[in-house]
Amino acid sequence: MSYLRVFSLVRAVVVGCALYIIVSPAHAEEKSMWNKFVEFFSPTSEVKGEGPLYDQLRELDRKINRVEGKYARERRPMNKDRYKKELAQLKADREELVKKIEAEEKKASVSSSAEAKKSSAAVKSSSSAAKVVSSSSMPACRPDTVFVRDTVVVHDTLYVMLAPKPQPVKASSSSAEVPADTAVKQ
Repeated sequence: MSYLRVFSLVRAVVVGCALYIIVSPAHAEEKSMWNKFVEFFSPTSEVKGEGPLYDQLRELDRKINRVEGKYARERRPMNKDRYKKELAQLKADREELVKKIEAEEKKASVSSSAEAKKSSAAVKSSSSAAKVVSSSSMPACRPDTVFVRDTVVVHDTLYVMLAPKPQPVKASSSSAEVPADTAVKQ
């Protein structure tokens, strides 16, 4: 009797091992536990770009991640349904924003190519004297120009200290305009 129990136990182990060997190549394509762990805690996608639309997109991604975490932890059906509806709304808003960004990029690429054609024609017609005069004054300052005084890196964060906008240099026409306290006596 005990011989039959041992034999059936051995047979069960052999069949189990055979099934494991047959099934394991099918799951070989599955990611390792470490990769699953890293992907779980890493952000889904980094948005590359600058501007208010990209900032809104990053904020929407943060909200989606936060609500997905709440949805995964929630056990009550009513709250789970509410989170599911909120996720659907946030994802729809994200898709609209992505389409809007793509439209802006297309518009910007079309306008930049047109500007490039206009500026190349203007550069050909301008004289070299005008270039020297413009370069001797202050550097071109567009509204989005930032003057950096110093930068500090702490761990993985870059802190930028801004400097005030430099004042334009006024060219003096003669040496008589030198203030009295800086004049040299001879």
